[in-house]
Amino acid sequence: MMNRMPKNIKELLRQGQEDGFLVQEDIMLVFPEPEKHIEEVDEFFETAFKKGIDIFETISTREETEANK
Repeated sequence: MMNRMPKNIKELLRQGQEDGFLVQEDIMLVFPEPEKHIEEVDEFFETAFKKGIDIFETISTREETEANK
């Protein structure tokens, strides 16, 4: 996994576009308490979907290797 840690939504979306995907752990770094930010999280997922960014619960090393080809 990349060692980059997104600090905000814009960085997170950029990382998702570069990698082609995000994992929920990445999203939790920006929204550590998503239940307190439901509208923002929904908007984030909608934007990510529109940009073609896949969201995975977790990712195996094999999946990461395939995604980075």
